[in-house]
Amino acid sequence: MVAQVNSLSHPTRKRIALLLVALAFLLAFAWLSLRYDPWNRKLRADPSIMLYVGQQILRGNPPYATVTIVKTPMAGFLAAGAVAVGRAVGWSDVLASRLGFILLGGALIAVTFLYGRQMWGWRAGIFSALVLLGLNNINQLVAEGPSPKVPFILFGAAALWFITRRAWFAAGVCAALAFMTWQPGLAFVGATLLAIFLLPRQEWRRAFLLALAGIAAPLLVLAYYFAVNDALAPALRQTFGATANYFGAAKASRNFISVIGENLNTLAQVTPGCFDREELFLPLAFVGWLVWLGAALVRARRGDRKFFRVSVPLLLAFGALGAFSLIDFQSCADLVPFFPFLALGGGWLLACSTRALENFFAARGANQKWLGRAFVGLLAAVVFLYGIWDVLNVRRVNALRAQQDMAAKIETYLAPHDSIQEFGDAVVLVFLHRENALSFIHLGDKQGQGILRAEGLTPEGLTARLAQAHPRVIILSRAKERDWAAPLYEWIETNYMLKESFANQEGGTTQGTDVYIPRAFSLTAP
Repeated sequence: MVAQVNSLSHPTRKRIALLLVALAFLLAFAWLSLRYDPWNRKLRADPSIMLYVGQQILRGNPPYATVTIVKTPMAGFLAAGAVAVGRAVGWSDVLASRLGFILLGGALIAVTFLYGRQMWGWRAGIFSALVLLGLNNINQLVAEGPSPKVPFILFGAAALWFITRRAWFAAGVCAALAFMTWQPGLAFVGATLLAIFLLPRQEWRRAFLLALAGIAAPLLVLAYYFAVNDALAPALRQTFGATANYFGAAKASRNFISVIGENLNTLAQVTPGCFDREELFLPLAFVGWLVWLGAALVRARRGDRKFFRVSVPLLLAFGALGAFSLIDFQSCADLVPFFPFLALGGGWLLACSTRALENFFAARGANQKWLGRAFVGLLAAVVFLYGIWDVLNVRRVNALRAQQDMAAKIETYLAPHDSIQEFGDAVVLVFLHRENALSFIHLGDKQGQGILRAEGLTPEGLTARLAQAHPRVIILSRAKERDWAAPLYEWIETNYMLKESFANQEGGTTQGTDVYIPRAFSLTAP
């Protein structure tokens, strides 16, 4: 076996080594994510909705027409694929979707390694992956279920990696997939096209055609799917119209500067809590980016065109995502797309520091060179242990059991063909494998009010549709006190009676879960 490996050409051995290291990072991420107990972890509101989208796709019901969402739909299709595989081997839909997205998170670590190595060498790639591995918000996010932010930045980072390799078709495909997962993915489409026009002029035509074909291919497939399922128009209304309505309403009530100021304030308040266990990585990344930007400007002034060509797409994507956050930022999940960028900044700085130290020892004699290399290994181990230490002590609580019990209790109020309407999340729909009476599922400002406006509906119109469907059970959770939805709440209170409430520890999400049944009759659990 050793002889066979040694007989391989140097480029082949190099590719094998790259793949093995990338695979090792993927498996390390999967191991850490399993520490968050995807078998028993609570299903939260946002992942439940995306998982329900996946279930609907497997039923043959397209997103937007049968379940309203404001993001582009790729996360739902990925959830559907994971659920389909899970059902084939006997896993629950919740577990299958979580394991599928854990693999996607592991792929993100691997791609970050490959991209860092392509940009700045092996050492930078390894340190970047180690830093990203230690940012455990990603582990927890994928362990909770389908999250669009993880595949979004996975596809985006892959597009940037393919740009550095001049694989234009693959870069176009990945950029399009990033956009198909979340609308800000247009930043990666722009970065791909800009990178082409930084090439020598004689390469423009071929690279542009390849990238354009890569971008168009998945978009055309998606458009065809929605067109044949009569869902293309609602898809466009909800992904673009609802977002435009939301931002338009925000801008009408406040000037643009105040919107930016509010998001900056939220960002400043939220960010420390997102790094409360890996707080050293944040200044490391910040300093790394500042030093790298300075070095990039110096190299650009010296006419280093190659370095300039690979740096500008990275800066454009980073800057575009940062600009988007200034107008729409809410929680730690919104920071996840920045994690690979932060890891790259920290990884580059660590790589440069260790290389300088190694050169320092090497200059003092060949017999001291090993000290520099030993320090590299020691620092890598410290970064790894610092990042994962908190994960090793994660407390496991079987919160999923309470949700299963809650769903089972609610099912006793339903005959097999009774309809059900859940607002706020899709936890009960997911566990009971039922469809919502209406496509509307969340009553937030963007995904609720924004979509209603995009669909030309008023809250009174939504109430009329609900009255016509007359579901046997209505479930309310999350966003229960929106002023704009007052007509809906009033109608429910008038025509339905509160049958049962489930607090967070009893299976509810965010603000608990309230179950209503019609006042015309009263059901009791057998």
